[in-house]
Amino acid sequence: MNILLKSEPLTVISIKSKTSAKMFDKLKIGDMIHLSIEVEYLGTSRGRSYAPYIKITNFFSGETTYKSFNQLISILRCFELQ
Repeated sequence: MNILLKSEPLTVISIKSKTSAKMFDKLKIGDMIHLSIEVEYLGTSRGRSYAPYIKITNFFSGETTYKSFNQLISILRCFELQ
């Protein structure tokens, strides 16, 4: 079974602060990004689940990167998205 969870396209409407995170450091006002994650078993180690990674794609450049939920939250605070 192949299940893909996707966001709507998100447009950068302002940049609140700079970031050095891969791909996000190049975002400009007006750029559109897309978040997606495949629903799949990731496994465990010593009883703890591995962190799922979300694929982030810039529509205009085609560049992609992967971030965990915890990483993504702190990066997205640098931007205002619509």
